[in-house]
Amino acid sequence: MDGYIMLYKKMAEWQWYKDGNTLRVFIDLLLDANFEDSKRGLIDIKRGQCLTSLNRIQERTGLTCKQIRTSLIKLEKSGEIGKQVTNRYSIITINKYNDYQKQGKQRASKGQAKGNIKEYKEEKEINNIKEKINKKEKYGQFANVLLTDDEYQKLKERFIDYQEKIENLSYYIKSKGDKYKSHYGTILNWARKDNIQNKLPEWFNKDIKQDKEGLEELDKILEEFK
Repeated sequence: MDGYIMLYKKMAEWQWYKDGNTLRVFIDLLLDANFEDSKRGLIDIKRGQCLTSLNRIQERTGLTCKQIRTSLIKLEKSGEIGKQVTNRYSIITINKYNDYQKQGKQRASKGQAKGNIKEYKEEKEINNIKEKINKKEKYGQFANVLLTDDEYQKLKERFIDYQEKIENLSYYIKSKGDKYKSHYGTILNWARKDNIQNKLPEWFNKDIKQDKEGLEELDKILEEFK
């Protein structure tokens, strides 16, 4: 079931508005009623009528059969509805249906459709922009380094040797076959490691080597005394 119904603000002054059960039953009948004439098998259902039963209304509203009967009697006595009852079903006619649901529904539907089309176009445009932003181009000798335009520009601004860094990754991927979630992140990580290594003073590696050689020599001397 699709579409919608109209509810006028004036309904707040309706005699059954404060009767919760009756209001619920009446709104359910409005929702269930035909907007246009149709057939259900051999049964003609006119505009403003609905083919229903106590069980159907009970399932849709959650009210008891007694509550529904009471509400239907109230609506019938006040002239809101008319009933054709059989042992299997009821055809309920909403007497002032045209007052409640004017023919403007089609116009509203068209307006709604225009709104939906506009929203669709806006969403599509946003998705196209996102796709363009996130689209990755191929770089490097082997065209296997994937970077967005934004990532490429950031590398260009950050590193003088950005082309060399891209080529290094391209050759590495080609030779090793390694896969990375982010080639941009990999280049930054490699640059960080290179930066750390380049910042180490020369004496650091020299002293480490000397200390290692001294420990090895000490081990040899101690072995002679065993």
